[in-house]
Amino acid sequence: MKRKLLYLFLFIYSYSQGQCFGSLRHPGYTVLSDGTLWYWGYANSFTGFGFPLGSPIVFLPFNQIGTDSDWSQKYSAASHRLFIKNNGELWGWGNATQGQLGNGTSGTNNYYTSPILVSTEHWIEVAGNGAHSLGIKVDGTLWAWGRNDVHQLGLNSTVGQILIPTQVGVDSDWSKVFCSSNGSLAIKSDGTLWAWGTAAFYSFDFNSNGTIPQQVGTDTDWIDVYCTYGPYFALKSDGTLWAWGQNPTSYYSGFYGNGLPDTNDYEHGPVQVGTEADWIKVRSAERNVIGLKSDGTVWLWGENWLGVLGLGLSGSQYSPQLLGIQTNWVDIGLSGNMFYAYNSDGQLYNWGSTIDYDTNQTVYITSPTPYGEPCLLSINDDRKSDLLIYPNPVVDQLTISLKNTTTEVNKLFIYNSLGQLVLENQFTQNEISISVSHLSKGVYFLRVDHGEGVEQVKFVKR
Repeated sequence: MKRKLLYLFLFIYSYSQGQCFGSLRHPGYTVLSDGTLWYWGYANSFTGFGFPLGSPIVFLPFNQIGTDSDWSQKYSAASHRLFIKNNGELWGWGNATQGQLGNGTSGTNNYYTSPILVSTEHWIEVAGNGAHSLGIKVDGTLWAWGRNDVHQLGLNSTVGQILIPTQVGVDSDWSKVFCSSNGSLAIKSDGTLWAWGTAAFYSFDFNSNGTIPQQVGTDTDWIDVYCTYGPYFALKSDGTLWAWGQNPTSYYSGFYGNGLPDTNDYEHGPVQVGTEADWIKVRSAERNVIGLKSDGTVWLWGENWLGVLGLGLSGSQYSPQLLGIQTNWVDIGLSGNMFYAYNSDGQLYNWGSTIDYDTNQTVYITSPTPYGEPCLLSINDDRKSDLLIYPNPVVDQLTISLKNTTTEVNKLFIYNSLGQLVLENQFTQNEISISVSHLSKGVYFLRVDHGEGVEQVKFVKR
């Protein structure tokens, strides 16, 4: 297993030549800076390569899906995959038995083994989990499709399945959507949080599911939500972390991170996790959680069977525990029960438990283990680009250089890993040096608009 993981990372490094992983939100898929879509790991009929139904699981080190080079970073990869292209088109593949792809089909054995066009409308956000999906169009309207047995579509309808995207309400100020297996949440442009389906049952002190979106509390500073099996974790703009929802097992393993065993089957919330205000990302599996703080540290809690949290501790951890002594982590991810962390030196680590499909045995990795050689962040992710930035990683001053622009005014924008604009400027010469010392440690994305088009590059702030 370790040999395959090593080969996987070496293959990625030798191919991409500095084009490292994008977001670790969904390990397994990545969109490179040239817009091509790639998959790494164990693959089956639903991965997107067109393998016939029932094909055996195979290990793919790093393979491109199709030949298109216009995929965006907006996608959702659960049992069904939904990806947005740069022109706003929505594409999908995988499980469509309950209409969750949104292409008007459903039924037993209704699976798609390679990407199909779902909608030519202009989409900006998409989410899918269980057997339902949510999306936001460029006009800010909210749409839903797929399974609807517990009102997870928010349509105030008892229809069991909706096979095509159908508008939810009339509001046009939605900004982000999130799906759990049977619930839905969304954030509006004013920072308010909304829930329906089983998410409403756990978000309010109700005894039934919500049939339409309803606001969670009165706060207006929500920026991100993560939900999979039942518990919900959400971040506010002040860096605080909040948890609520269903306890996914009867193990009472400290999933909510409040310092105590979970004695209830669910927690009506949201309830703050600790008192810290420096969280920037969190991901959860069925029984445990990984979080990233702005100081570059990684924290874990929850069930710790055979030490899978990688902390060197035994037993469940009822509150967030620091992983090692490193303070240069810039991204985290979670796939099944495997944890991933990526540092500013370009090194990807993994640990946890997974299945080796060659032997059909569970493999336990109880401490962070590196994937081969570091995938160093080059000065520029795309060597054909006219945009150069240095140094990368950067501590205080970042120099931005355009080689062949003829534009009198060039505009630059810097976004954080949550997609929030944190810096905006313009310059008239071919090169400018700007201060980024005020930015927190982490991964950022620089976009420059100039006469020859738009250039984008990723950099790390130390």
